[in-house]
Amino acid sequence: MFVTMDVPNMNEPFLLDINALELTNPDSIQPVYSNNANLAIAPWDIRIIFSEIVTTSKPGEAFNVLRAHIVMNPAHAKALVDALAKTIEAYEKQFGEIKIPNFPPQILPAARKS
Repeated sequence: MFVTMDVPNMNEPFLLDINALELTNPDSIQPVYSNNANLAIAPWDIRIIFSEIVTTSKPGEAFNVLRAHIVMNPAHAKALVDALAKTIEAYEKQFGEIKIPNFPPQILPAARKS
């Protein structure tokens, strides 16, 4: 993927092949699991809030734990949607169709509050 970069003190923007950049992984970045995501918008950005709904040993009791809060500009979010669609298509070609349950997660009995 190429992006156009505007650099101070340069007369013209240049193209940068971001796929050619080496990805560094600081020790502080660890994978997280999420089974829930919420979206929020503002004039300048789109936010994806990833969380995990965790049930307890008590029937009908659950809590929601924040796992990651991602903020990106709208163009990047739109590119992410395209990349996710292509990745899911490739996944389904290799492993079969992903089945989505007939009920939204927020109405699971374990997630209800009395």
